[in-house]
Amino acid sequence: MRLLPTAPFGPVRVKADPYLVRTGTYVKVDRVDEEQFTKALDGILGSTDPEFGKLISAVLRNRLDGLLGTVTAGTHRRDYSLVTVDGENIIRLDSMLWLYNFDGAGLTADVRNAFAYGAALSSVRIDEIDHGLLRLMVSHMVNEIPGLTPEERKEKAKELHARLVRDKDGRVEKRRRLAALTRAVNDRLHSPVGISVGRDGFLHLASPDTGLIWRTAPGYEVTTVAGGGTDYRDGIPALEAKLERPFAVAPDRTTRGFVIADFGGARGEPGHGGRVLRVSADGIIRTIADGTRLPGADRDHPIKPTHVAVDRGGTVHVVALRVGTDPAELRILRIPPSGPVSVIGQGDLETRCSPTLRRSVFGVAAHEPGQALFSFSACGTVDRLPDGGTRLTTVAGGGDLTGDLVPALEARLRYPCALDIDDDGSLYIADGLYGPRPEDFRVRKVTADGRITTVVRGRDAYGIAVDGPRKILYTLEFRDDCTAYCLKAYVLPG
Repeated sequence: MRLLPTAPFGPVRVKADPYLVRTGTYVKVDRVDEEQFTKALDGILGSTDPEFGKLISAVLRNRLDGLLGTVTAGTHRRDYSLVTVDGENIIRLDSMLWLYNFDGAGLTADVRNAFAYGAALSSVRIDEIDHGLLRLMVSHMVNEIPGLTPEERKEKAKELHARLVRDKDGRVEKRRRLAALTRAVNDRLHSPVGISVGRDGFLHLASPDTGLIWRTAPGYEVTTVAGGGTDYRDGIPALEAKLERPFAVAPDRTTRGFVIADFGGARGEPGHGGRVLRVSADGIIRTIADGTRLPGADRDHPIKPTHVAVDRGGTVHVVALRVGTDPAELRILRIPPSGPVSVIGQGDLETRCSPTLRRSVFGVAAHEPGQALFSFSACGTVDRLPDGGTRLTTVAGGGDLTGDLVPALEARLRYPCALDIDDDGSLYIADGLYGPRPEDFRVRKVTADGRITTVVRGRDAYGIAVDGPRKILYTLEFRDDCTAYCLKAYVLPG
């Protein structure tokens, strides 16, 4: 099935990136009822275009009935390449229908046949194909639709081709704008390691090397929004503030501002202990957690923040390290909109991750009020920590399966790092950082039904940010053409 997306449409190969594979196997199949067929197809096509979905259903229903009506003993297989759209993406659907009719003798006397199907959805690289190939893809599909006259086929092909051209041109323009954005960021910014995106589509990037926070979006200039000053006081404009080593930044939808995790500087310098800072919508910066004044911290053993996320209720969730010991110890901070900061120690966490490995947490994401997800990178899991609790519940990783569409709890994560959650509650995981093999580098998605898929392959992503409404995945990747991490952008299917 995984080879189907490389098969040609006629004499021409269509470059596409698979993102979903479904299979099923059955025995003693005489027919597939309409409800069962529709449910299976809807599960494959998901949110793709309903009009194209009706045509795909007609084609596959007709071919399935024909295949199951075959009585000759032996193997019978039918492969079909169809096309649909999903938002701004052109989607290729490759399907395989396979039937084996037994000869009715011996051990198989009571089993007439065995039936299997497979389907692969792939996002077509539309900037690498022309309108002529789109016409070929449509013609190939329309020729499979039953019950149309030659004139109706001609009109239907013309209609669908116009639709695909319109979608292709729109997506190419979107990718052009994203390419301009990434080029502007990579030309100007030095070594960003923190990235986030708000509901308004604006990116925030943090650089510990420069002590700056930047803001930008497609079609907008890159501007500095925090750091660059010399003042450590609260209540001043963020552009006048001194940031030592801002590792992370996260949007705060409750205040329309953002939150910064500043790791702090060398011992003895002002701000050396690290701070969590909030910048309001009007650009005023204030400290909401001082690393030297937290429970269990002092000037010799400050708690320094490394990663940050803000949930829908306004609670700030922070990954931090208590330094001054060897090795440094993990701390998880919970900063509510009002009330004291709570600190959870490395040894207080109830988790199957061993004490020696649990300090390696390189990602946090938050969505529902009071809850946060953490990537225990060395343990290969992503775990949920509830409000007020210390018992972690694994939501992804810890298994042995490496494929897609498997339960996330049975999946193997090599080294999960950055996390993000889209507006639908789907979890995105940057996996495989620092791995020896490029095939280990993946950005993976866990959907509401608990299944995991791969959305980007072969990318050594340190940071990720998902713009759900606009179907864009931003990554910070280590690439040879950058001094450290490059900003990249991908248009997501769905």
